[in-house]
Amino acid sequence: MVLVLVLVFAVVGVLVHESAVAQDEGKVIIDTQQLPSCSDLSAMAGDMVGLLEAHGAGGTYLDSIAHTKFSHDTPNAGPLDLAPLQRVLNAMGCQQTQSLAAAQAVVSGSAVAGAPRRNRREVADIHSQCVYTTGHELRCEGLVPATGLTITFQGRGTLPSDTQRPVPVMDASVSVQRLTLTGELDHNRLRSLLFVGNWTSVETLSLSGLQFVDFSLAMLNGFAALRTLQISDTLHLQLDARDFALAPQLLRLELAANGITDLRPDVFAGLSALSVLNLANNRLTAVPSDALRPLRSLTQLHLNDNPIVSVDPGAFRALTALTFLSLWSADISSIANGTFQGLARLSTLRLSNNPLRTVEAGAFQPLTMLYSLHISTTELTTLPSGLFVTTTRLSWLDLRSNRLQSLPPDAFQGLQSLTLLFLSSNRLTALPAGLFAGLHQLSHLEFSSNRVGQLHSRLFSPLSKLQTLRVSRNGITQLPRDVFAPCTALTALHLDFNPIRALPDGVFEHLTQLQRLWFQFGGLTSVAPETLQGLVNLQELLLSGHQLTTFEATLPSLVDLNLNYNPLQRLPDVSSMPALEDLYLTRHHITHMDLTHVLSLRNITALEAEAAQGVECTATLQPTQVIQRQQQQQQRQNEDRVVLPLLGLVLLNVDAGDVLKFLVAHADVELATLEVGWPGLTQDTVTEQDLCSLLADNVARFVLSNTGYTHLTLCRDKIIDAVAFVDNKQLATVTAHNSLAQLNLAGCEQLTRLDAQPTPILDISRTRLQPDSMFCSTLGHRAFVAQGMPTGWREHAQLDAMLAKCLATVDILDLAENTWLDQPQRVNEVAAPIQLLNNRLRNERDHPPALELHGTRIQCPLGVNHRGFVFFGNVRHDAYSLHFSLNCTCALGFKLSAGRCVRDVQNVAEIAAPSVIGGLLFGLLMAWLSRRYRGLTKRIGLQEQLLVERDEEVMALKQAWEVEYGELRMIKRVAAGAFGVVFKAEWDTVMVAVKVLQQAVMAFDESTVLEFKKEVEFLQKTRHPNVVRFFGAGTDPNGSPFLVLEFVAMGSLKDLLQKDMEEVLMGVEQGANGGTDASVIAEDFGEELTLVSTGRDKRDETTTAWDLKLRLLRDVASGMAFIHSLDQMHRSTPEWFQSLTHKCMAQDPRERPSFGELKDHHLV
Repeated sequence: MVLVLVLVFAVVGVLVHESAVAQDEGKVIIDTQQLPSCSDLSAMAGDMVGLLEAHGAGGTYLDSIAHTKFSHDTPNAGPLDLAPLQRVLNAMGCQQTQSLAAAQAVVSGSAVAGAPRRNRREVADIHSQCVYTTGHELRCEGLVPATGLTITFQGRGTLPSDTQRPVPVMDASVSVQRLTLTGELDHNRLRSLLFVGNWTSVETLSLSGLQFVDFSLAMLNGFAALRTLQISDTLHLQLDARDFALAPQLLRLELAANGITDLRPDVFAGLSALSVLNLANNRLTAVPSDALRPLRSLTQLHLNDNPIVSVDPGAFRALTALTFLSLWSADISSIANGTFQGLARLSTLRLSNNPLRTVEAGAFQPLTMLYSLHISTTELTTLPSGLFVTTTRLSWLDLRSNRLQSLPPDAFQGLQSLTLLFLSSNRLTALPAGLFAGLHQLSHLEFSSNRVGQLHSRLFSPLSKLQTLRVSRNGITQLPRDVFAPCTALTALHLDFNPIRALPDGVFEHLTQLQRLWFQFGGLTSVAPETLQGLVNLQELLLSGHQLTTFEATLPSLVDLNLNYNPLQRLPDVSSMPALEDLYLTRHHITHMDLTHVLSLRNITALEAEAAQGVECTATLQPTQVIQRQQQQQQRQNEDRVVLPLLGLVLLNVDAGDVLKFLVAHADVELATLEVGWPGLTQDTVTEQDLCSLLADNVARFVLSNTGYTHLTLCRDKIIDAVAFVDNKQLATVTAHNSLAQLNLAGCEQLTRLDAQPTPILDISRTRLQPDSMFCSTLGHRAFVAQGMPTGWREHAQLDAMLAKCLATVDILDLAENTWLDQPQRVNEVAAPIQLLNNRLRNERDHPPALELHGTRIQCPLGVNHRGFVFFGNVRHDAYSLHFSLNCTCALGFKLSAGRCVRDVQNVAEIAAPSVIGGLLFGLLMAWLSRRYRGLTKRIGLQEQLLVERDEEVMALKQAWEVEYGELRMIKRVAAGAFGVVFKAEWDTVMVAVKVLQQAVMAFDESTVLEFKKEVEFLQKTRHPNVVRFFGAGTDPNGSPFLVLEFVAMGSLKDLLQKDMEEVLMGVEQGANGGTDASVIAEDFGEELTLVSTGRDKRDETTTAWDLKLRLLRDVASGMAFIHSLDQMHRSTPEWFQSLTHKCMAQDPRERPSFGELKDHHLV
């Protein structure tokens, strides 16, 4: 037995060694094309098992954990460990043998048996492409056995006949592992293709562009090895998983962008092994919890980009294995407690880009394994206390771009494992001193772009492991001296765009590990040398955009120093910065620069020292000292030349003659960037050849500005990307033998000749070059700029042809500041329509041109039209065709005259006359207003006096409404209800109805008392002929409030309608003849005193019972309309509806109810 095993492992080793390993000069090279395939190793494993069984090891097989099982009848038989062999297979990329795959296959045995065994060496990793035509013809270029195949369905086909089957795919399909079907996938051709091919090796299937809604997964039962299914770009997909034999083996299901609105509860039934489900970019409005319930093995769920309004508590309860959940870019406004119940293994949760307004305190309580939480770009204004108490393993918390205004001191309680915290782009105005308490593992903190004006001195006390801190754009005006003292591990600090005017001494003394300090565009006027003294490891210091005039510091490790846009008066002493490589001093105010120390630095690679406009600066150096110091550092002696590592040199507006001459004569440099220029730079100062000698073979940028050169010839042996010869007033000719990416000649007022190779971007603004056929063709065929060109261009013979070429080809055409451009029709005639098409046709161009015409007399907006169709052979195909055309007219302030745009200047008299008349009218108006003002002053005084008198009247009227109980003479009890009793009484010789609130109701129902008071307030302002009249209110000796109302003899409307109307009518007539009062009142003593009284002025019109009913209906409607006009809602309206109505009418949009709240009340 042992000999057999030894023999087998020896065979494996020899096979691997001889086929996959070669020796090349002592190096081992693995030839993957010669490696034995998994099928070879699987077959060999099977032979092994047979050999073992032949030697008495019956019942042996190789499984996924590489153990063998023996018959229990063998006395001394034990399990044979084949783990070493399994590790060999894993190392070869074979995770599972084919014998096991066959044993575990779900499809029928015949399908598996029909799949031919193949050798990896026989199929290269090739991706083929084919087109499936409408005539069911498969056109492939060089279709060979390949692991990847893409078939594009062209147009829409019909049901194929037997002679139309895509036969070529049968031979190639057997080796395909990744199959992509795209285009217009109609049901007939898709079904034909799937059933004709032998797709048993396909592991990944992608379907894009299904033209039918119902898709049965049973169509894929022939894909024996299928593990990943991707379906996208369907209008409204409906999946049917019934009879899907491969359901237990599917691992990944991608259903993004399919217009899915809902899912059947059984759609994922049987997908017990599914690990990844992507439902992103669909139209789901709710989490399909019923459909997700069977997915017990799901680890990733993508629901982003769906209009999900809310998530019901427990929606994910069944997904106990879930580790990743994406809900970003939905429409979720709140997260309630229990939303994530059951997700104990979840490690990543993405909730960004939602209109979140509230998150309940216990929302994340079940997420004890959460590692990463993203809640950015929402409408959250604060966080509840204790929100993260249970998420103790959270390491990444993203709260950027919300509306957070404040945070409770214990907002981050429980996050002892947090390492990254992002709070940037919120509205925070203050950070509590103990906000970061307990965050001992925090290494990265950002709260830039907030409104935190001050930092508490103990704010960062717990953050001893903090490495990166970003507090830019917070309006911070000062820093406490010890604010950074606890952050001893800090390596990066960003303080940009804070108006800090001074740095306190010792503010950085504890930051010995700091490597990067960014503090740009603040208010510093000086930096004391001792302020930065402790930053011994600082490598990058950015202090641009301040008001520094000097800078001195000892920084032994500094590599990059940026002091751009500071009015420096003196060059920094770089001798205390021996490791400096890059020095940036753009727009300085230094008049004399001694660059000896700078060029003596061993590692100097970039020097940018452009002087500000108007500053006369001269740069000098001491050649001997530079040579000696560099030779000492480079250990070279007795040579008059040194090697400088300089790669970039910018000395614009600086007289750098001595520096350039030194570099030419004594330095070996290869500059990738050279930008120099001052009026004294001419051919006599430094020749073109000398400048070329300073350049590297590949140059990024070469600039000569404001020089005295008259002729310039670009270096022949250099590859240069961008050249700018700008504002050279004497330059007449330019020759460029190299192909350039950009050439800028703007401001060379004497330039008349340009000889250049093809250049995509060209600027010839303010030169004397004339229109040429090369422009927008070989020169400037992507961007052509010609601002402020001479007037002679208008009459040039080649102008029209050049404009036509430019408008047809270039992406950017800039003709600004050309006042001679005043003929809009001329441009319209040469500008042909520009056609942009979709991918079915060849586009004339990718996008319309950007035409810049400011400072001219014309404007040329783009017009867009239309959609059409085209023909391929005899078949019509719809295609979107976008045509852009220019419609040039005169610019604002100009008018067309004789074909040209002239300034639109009105007649002076036409302007003066209205002005004079307007002045007279204005004077009259002011006189009238002055008189009216004096009258109003008197009137206001009178009104103030009247207001005092009116207040006194109001108080008197209020006292008149207060009726003393002793003034009432109770006659009889009329009615009683659960809340009150109504009496007929006499008050001041008037018959009235007195409504008394019961004492018991007052004792046990305070709300009824409040309602009673509201009723009094309402009735006090109610006067209407169809509403019962209110006389007053008071309190009886027992303390019960009462109302004094108009007495209606015939009782309530309810009782009246139950009577015989003929008898009622007779009573009304008797009342008219001197009988009793026939008024009618409708009252509801249990809820509210209402509301109607028959009008006494219409008795003569009431002759029949029907007329009486119509009168009652009109009176009730009139009374109710009056009540509603007072913004009063009827008592029978449910309270929730009243509250909802008030919210809907709120002026503040944030107080209005969301769609989810309306839905909760079944209004939608």
